[in-house]
Amino acid sequence: MKIYITLLLCSISTICSAQRGSVLVDASFNGFHCDGKHGICDIDNATNRAQSNTEITFNEDGTLTLKINRSKLSPNDVKSIAGTNSLSKNNSQPNHFIVNENFTLSGAIVKDLTNEEKVLRIKKESYPIQVTNEHLTITFTLE
Repeated sequence: MKIYITLLLCSISTICSAQRGSVLVDASFNGFHCDGKHGICDIDNATNRAQSNTEITFNEDGTLTLKINRSKLSPNDVKSIAGTNSLSKNNSQPNHFIVNENFTLSGAIVKDLTNEEKVLRIKKESYPIQVTNEHLTITFTLE
């Protein structure tokens, strides 16, 4: 009986720690300085699931993935993300999300993702956007 309880507790612990790597957020794509141009304006913890438009995952390889729900994006959001009004599902010529300057994630989101208090910055770079009917997925390199 002790073995089963121990296994159950280990399983619960593993499941809970695996879930720490993802957070539902409300991301604003109104430009890097919230100036209406291309890029991320802000990423806030979503107060409820209905409010969230993006899932952020801190990956084991030290990268960060944004999985953006397309149904919650306005045409202006799409243009700010992809730099165009139309998204290509062609993987040989993907749209790119350009990070013009390093973007620092809020401490609260980093704590939720990593269970640590540290600084995570998305590196200035051009990132391919994976497009499906339901989501836009972008994987970022961190500094």
